[in-house]
Amino acid sequence: MVDLNHLSPEAKALAVLPGVERLARLRLEHWIGYTRANQAIAQLEALFSGEPGKLRPQNLLIVGPSNNGKTMIAEKFYRSHPQRISDDGGHEIIPVLMVQMPAVATVNRLQTALLVTIGTPVGFYGRNDVREALTLQLMRTVGVRMLIIDEVHNLLGATASRQRELLNFLRFIGNDLRIPIVCLGIRDAYLAIRSDDQLENRFHPLLLPVWEPGEEFARLLASFETVLPLREPSHLAAAPLYELILRRSEGTIGEITALLSSATAAALLNGEKSINCAGLSVLIIILPACVGAWLNRNCVEWNIVVQKRWPLHPKPHAYETLERYVRRLAECYSSRYEHFCHRGLGIPTDDSQARRFQEPTQELLRRLSDGTGIPVRELEQMTLQHVWGQLMDEMRLYAATPEGQAELEKISNRWLSQNS
Repeated sequence: MVDLNHLSPEAKALAVLPGVERLARLRLEHWIGYTRANQAIAQLEALFSGEPGKLRPQNLLIVGPSNNGKTMIAEKFYRSHPQRISDDGGHEIIPVLMVQMPAVATVNRLQTALLVTIGTPVGFYGRNDVREALTLQLMRTVGVRMLIIDEVHNLLGATASRQRELLNFLRFIGNDLRIPIVCLGIRDAYLAIRSDDQLENRFHPLLLPVWEPGEEFARLLASFETVLPLREPSHLAAAPLYELILRRSEGTIGEITALLSSATAAALLNGEKSINCAGLSVLIIILPACVGAWLNRNCVEWNIVVQKRWPLHPKPHAYETLERYVRRLAECYSSRYEHFCHRGLGIPTDDSQARRFQEPTQELLRRLSDGTGIPVRELEQMTLQHVWGQLMDEMRLYAATPEGQAELEKISNRWLSQNS
């Protein structure tokens, strides 16, 4: 019986599997709750619970070297506040909206990034004031309580005037929606925020320094060892692996994660039960090609793409036809009907027949289903032919009742009196 007491319960369940199966299930990123990361999560939770709705909400700026865990912290927090559907089913609830500052930073590009992340099918073009209004309207409707912007130092690549426009837009979002904003970036991010006196006063910096030798780093490596599905202890927190990992990673959490993940994959491929110093010394930090090929052949989840539901998707009304429903959707996004059909559903602008939805294709129904969450079989019952048939059936049933016969007699008498 193999002793797996050095592993967490989840890793124990993986460690008993054959090596090739462990490779398929090897997670390349693990959340390790070290002290500084836990402090950052606590500050994010405090902002999330206490700042929305305030006249001048406080913000947070997480600063650290590249690949040192800033994004992992934000994603950990983001996952704890997931997107969901509103109680009435009419729209999405997105409590935390997380985007990346565009590489070529402009207000228009940032607004586009926000709209894409929210999942809107239209609104990426047109007048700047209309797009800004739509962006803020959607963020308010889906209930955004915190905006997280990664790689915020990208705005330093813009001209001075565009930097001012971007910073003004960030301040406007915070003031208008009354939500906290969290920015992530390297040291240059702090310089970018400092260029605006009003923003600097609201952004509290949180530094994520590189790792240095000490008990905290030893505890970090010991925590990593509990989640790597190897059947024997590697003693990562002891010499000589301790010094080798620190040296090769240059003290950044991202490099540590990549190094240990690659070392685990190499050990499993070679049939070894632990990470050793000799293997780690010559290791190239990359997922071996054979591992990636095996995953592509055997793991459906490796290549899966999830269609994002649109942020606004009101429920259909009784007896509402597909055309009328899609027109109402277009109104929700302040979009022309033809433009919404083209951008949101892929209908060519010159195909007026398809926009009538009398005989929609399965592909068109699938796109509409993906965006609204309404099953295709329900959308099929919303064509004009089906709705009219349903109305006629119900009218015939009503006419067969005493109430219906009395109503028909009133209508007949009224018509006779008007035409006699």
